[in-house]
Amino acid sequence: MREKHKILKDTPFQLEHVVDCFTDVWKNDQFINLLKCLESSSLALSSIKRIHLQLTNKEHQKRRRFADILQKSTVCFVRVRHLETIFDVHVELPSQQIITISDLSELRDRACLLEHSSNVNKRNVSEAESERDKEILRNFIRLTSIVESTIEVLTNLYMAGHPSVSEFLADQIKFSCNNGFYIELVQHSKMLTNLFSDWEKKLCVMYETHISLTYFSDDQFWQIEDYIYHRSSFSHPGYHLLKFIGIDPNHIQQLSKKPQTPEDRLENLGRILSREKQTFILQENLKIKKCLLVETMNDGVLRAIL
Repeated sequence: MREKHKILKDTPFQLEHVVDCFTDVWKNDQFINLLKCLESSSLALSSIKRIHLQLTNKEHQKRRRFADILQKSTVCFVRVRHLETIFDVHVELPSQQIITISDLSELRDRACLLEHSSNVNKRNVSEAESERDKEILRNFIRLTSIVESTIEVLTNLYMAGHPSVSEFLADQIKFSCNNGFYIELVQHSKMLTNLFSDWEKKLCVMYETHISLTYFSDDQFWQIEDYIYHRSSFSHPGYHLLKFIGIDPNHIQQLSKKPQTPEDRLENLGRILSREKQTFILQENLKIKKCLLVETMNDGVLRAIL
């Protein structure tokens, strides 16, 4: 069979070759019931053709979807309220259809399969067209990877308490993907990665300097800051967060001018919490009644009792 396969591969395909292969198969005892299998398969030939056509159509639809997204689409990131998901992506097509990260990941998996499957390399197309199709698949895989990494960095920034995350969402910024190019999205992803790296270093330094900050994460920093500067009702989350670490919110002096940069805001908040925490500890120490222990002898104890 291997010799026959080699001969077929190196010579033009002819019907006689197929007949010769079947003739050799009939002589092999291992395939003695092959004719019965062919007869049963022939009864289901129409169904097999229909399934093959459906799968082929789906493959064409997927390829068309890859090309549409790369050709002209708009990418933006949004905040969601799911328990396990904080951020998502909306890839908007001219047809008003919106593709989310779950859809994008599923399409990426399909693209990976198509890139490495025989369907890519053995389709009845020219070599140039085959290479063009494979490049579309690779480009789509790169796009999805960049979107996934951007969502991951946005999540990390939010979890680390960076206050400017909302500035990078759909209401503020969108990215275009035209003719397979998405340079602004790539640059944006790199910028967020560097931003998170710098913020993480700053946060570690502030945690070491101002221990009170270690009690909080996410947007809790800025809930406390908002209460300190605006002094709303007792139902404000910042009020209860201050009470949680033993600080009386009513003793904090209301401030008017807030620092501008996230790093300065975090450092300013750390100083306020450290100062108020130290004041609270001193006040609590004053409430403690002192008990003096003096060494004496038995006679001295009796005289003290008398």
